[in-house]
Amino acid sequence: MTAPLVKVEAIVRSYRMRSGMFGRVTDLRAVDGVSFDIQRGETLGLVGESGSGKSTTGRMVLGFEAPDSGSVAFDQTAMPATGSAAWRSQRARMQMIFQDPLGALDRRWTIARQVREPLDIHAIGDDASRAARHRRTAPIGRSLARSGPALSARALRRPAATGGHRPSAGDAAGLPGLR
Repeated sequence: MTAPLVKVEAIVRSYRMRSGMFGRVTDLRAVDGVSFDIQRGETLGLVGESGSGKSTTGRMVLGFEAPDSGSVAFDQTAMPATGSAAWRSQRARMQMIFQDPLGALDRRWTIARQVREPLDIHAIGDDASRAARHRRTAPIGRSLARSGPALSARALRRPAATGGHRPSAGDAAGLPGLR
């Protein structure tokens, strides 16, 4: 069997909480010993009640937060320090698709711009392809088509998207950064 693309082992994350203005400080354990592997080509969905640690787990997998204990590895490499060049290089290959499509989309930007942004931030493609990305939206249209109902990627903004289109647009924003 091949090594997993993502390997999460016994991660734990706690936050310091104060109960009331003069209350005592306690630790709230948001994630407690979570482990999983994701093979190339697989998709993982984290499902649970509000406050069960889904977002915290995702943030640790992407390296936005460090676990208190346990480990996260991507492509057999431990997650580097947040903000480092190595972290940015790894992040270029990972995207999170948020469960709340309204919260994930910026009302001021077109959906095309939001799908294009991770490609530009992580400098995916050569100079010519990055320049072409700003002149045409064909790759974005293909991502949108794979993710669900056809959308007018050039002009559609978050408020104009129907309830059925919003999750598709949010999903599409996560697709191009994956290789």
